[in-house]
Amino acid sequence: MRMIITCTQCGSQHKVKSPAKGKLPPCPSCGGACILGPAAFEPGERPGLVDVDLAKVLKEETLAVSCRNCDFSVHVPVQYHGLSSKCLKCEAVIFLVEEPLLAETQGHKKTIRFACQKCGLIHNEPVDQRGKIVTCAKCGTSVRVGIPEGSKAVKQPPPPQKPQANAASPAQAPQKAPANNGPGPKQERREEERVQVAHVRADFGVVVGEYPVKDLDPKGLGFLFRNGDWDFQIGQQLTFTLLLGNAVLLSEVKARVTRVGSDTVGCIFAKMTANKKEKLRAYVRRLRQREPQSNAANGYKTHAGAPQRIQ
Repeated sequence: MRMIITCTQCGSQHKVKSPAKGKLPPCPSCGGACILGPAAFEPGERPGLVDVDLAKVLKEETLAVSCRNCDFSVHVPVQYHGLSSKCLKCEAVIFLVEEPLLAETQGHKKTIRFACQKCGLIHNEPVDQRGKIVTCAKCGTSVRVGIPEGSKAVKQPPPPQKPQANAASPAQAPQKAPANNGPGPKQERREEERVQVAHVRADFGVVVGEYPVKDLDPKGLGFLFRNGDWDFQIGQQLTFTLLLGNAVLLSEVKARVTRVGSDTVGCIFAKMTANKKEKLRAYVRRLRQREPQSNAANGYKTHAGAPQRIQ
C-alpha cells in the first residue's frame, strides 16, 4: 500500500510504501524529514517536526489493519476504510477496517497450521475449529481444518449403533443371530477381488505428497500413510493421481474415504469414466495373470485381516 508524504525542507511530495513501525522515510529529493500526507507551504516557509506527533498522525490518518491468516500488520490511509485487499505477505483477502494490531495484542489463541490442498496457501485457525470446513482465503476452496505438523491424527469415534426399527413383540421370541466366525460373502468377494500391488503410488500434489498403494481392485484401493502425516476423515472426498513407477496410471481419480486405520486408509472410487474403469480393470487382470490366484500361493498369510509376507 502506497501513501503520500511531504518534505518539510523542500516541500516536495512523494508516493512511498506504508511506513514500517511508524517511521517515515527521508525525502527522496533532498534527504530532509517528511510528514505524512499532502501539505502546502508558503515560499520560504520550512516547518520542522518539533510539534509533529507521528504516532498521533498515524492513528488519525491511517488504519491499523491485520491479516487474520498470517498475522501480518500494516498501516493504510483512512480513505481505504471498508474496502478489501490482498495481504502483502500471504495474498489472503483482508478487509480494511480499524482493529488492534494482532502483533501488539496479548494472549493469542493456539492455532492449527495447515495448507489448502488446491492452491497450497498456509492457514492458521483456532484449535477449536479442528475438523470443521473453512473457505480458503485465496482460491475459495472448501478446506477441512487439519492438525498441526508433528502431532498425531485424531481418530474418529465409532458411529453410534442405530436402534432396530421393529422391536420383537412379547408373543414372538427373538431369533438368535448366527455366530459370525468369519467374513461374510460380500467381504469374501472383496478379498478375492483385492490385488496386492507394488510400485503404485497415490499422488495428492506438492502439499499433501505421495502415499504408496497397498492393494487395489476395480472398486477401490488402500494406501499406507505415516500417523500424523495428514488428517484423513471418514467420508472425506479425495482427488489424486495414480502413478505406476514414473508413469501415470490414472489421472484425476476421485474417491471417498471409507476406513481410516493406524497406518492405512481405505477408499472407494467415485465418478470414474468408462475409459478409466476399463483401464483399471485391465491393469488388475494383468496382475492376476502374473501372480497365483490365492494369497497363500503367492507367499502371503492372513493375520487379523492384513496380508503379511511369509519370511
